[in-house]
Amino acid sequence: MNCCIKKVTIVNKAGNHHLQKRDILIRNGIITRIATKIEADKKDTIIDGDGLYISAGWFDMFASFGDPGNEHKETIVSGLNAAAAGGFTDMLLLPDTSPVIDNKSGIAYVKERAKGHVTNLHIAGSITVDAAGKDLAELYDMHTAGALAFTDGNKSVQDSGVIVRALQYVKPFNGIIINKPNDRSISQQGVINEGRMSAALGLKPIPALAEEIIVMRDIQLAQYTDAPIIIGPVTTSGSVDCIRQARRKKLPVSCFVLSHHLFLNETELEHFDSNLKLNPPLRTAADVKALQKGLLDGTIGAVASGHQPQNEELKKVEFDYAAFGAINLQTSFSITNTGMAQPGAEWIASKFSDGPRALLRLPEYRIAEGVMASLTLFNIDKPHTFTKAMNKSLSENSPYFNRQLIGCAVAVINNNQIKYCFNE
Repeated sequence: MNCCIKKVTIVNKAGNHHLQKRDILIRNGIITRIATKIEADKKDTIIDGDGLYISAGWFDMFASFGDPGNEHKETIVSGLNAAAAGGFTDMLLLPDTSPVIDNKSGIAYVKERAKGHVTNLHIAGSITVDAAGKDLAELYDMHTAGALAFTDGNKSVQDSGVIVRALQYVKPFNGIIINKPNDRSISQQGVINEGRMSAALGLKPIPALAEEIIVMRDIQLAQYTDAPIIIGPVTTSGSVDCIRQARRKKLPVSCFVLSHHLFLNETELEHFDSNLKLNPPLRTAADVKALQKGLLDGTIGAVASGHQPQNEELKKVEFDYAAFGAINLQTSFSITNTGMAQPGAEWIASKFSDGPRALLRLPEYRIAEGVMASLTLFNIDKPHTFTKAMNKSLSENSPYFNRQLIGCAVAVINNNQIKYCFNE
């Protein structure tokens, strides 16, 4: 793949061209030259980057597919196509498949299916057998097979002893534990945030306390074991405050947020749109502001999509009975950029690229001559509307169809391939 990107603004603090407008020449997938002006050959694809930004490839660290077991919701192929269309060169797949990815053969299956795509698929193994929250899974075997992290995905590990043993077990090989905070004995059968809207709509509530108790517990367990833990997704102001205090004490705690919770709040549910039935649920406007503040001050390290495809039969039912989740790989950046009132290209790169890599302890990517191109090209100020015709997912449970959003990914360049995000 040969291309020359003209007059693009580079956003890459690790490199020597940060916030400078440059031409970038890529030959056979390798950045061969970065200069103020480059005369391209006829064999090169020319990309007009004027008015656009380019950063290290974006990394989504919390997304579900359906393969294996629920391929009618999302296959690995369709999910990776959606990820590329959303601007992601890399993503972390949650293990909540059927069967659960809780052993090295599950890791091997996904790795084989993901070969050859423009987007790299990293795999999270389950912390516990069958994500049941009881017995530790084959963590070291999965690590040696290529698992990047360990999590029970959209299930929260309830047993404190299990989390302690997991943190202690992975510490010698620098394994990464991610736990979703949700005390199920408190959230029970809740479907939306506890507050004014749950009372007005007569829907079962999910109290903020259900999240915050697990956040506080996991901070204590990280301190006890002196082992790092990633808590997320977080959605409440109380969670942000707890993690901010923990980080000020230099405790080994980090966290991330889903883009849904930066863009929407619980008032959106007045029309009972089941595509907005999320877990964690949409919270209050005050919580949204607290999350945004936490991102801006560095308490929250990254933004993730929370992509969770569901087939139509699980969504077109009464709100109480609808499945949780929404597809979001293609819209994650746009809704964040819109909800945060266009925070700037430098901030976007920090939360979509540098932040996830830092949380997952991956090397910092430097845009420089001689390195393999792993890049996302994007704009931050152009309005666009996401439609069903643009959707690459096999599922259509998006609350963002036909909404006008600001900013979008334009192309991804990775693995000696180029993929245009909204033109294919």
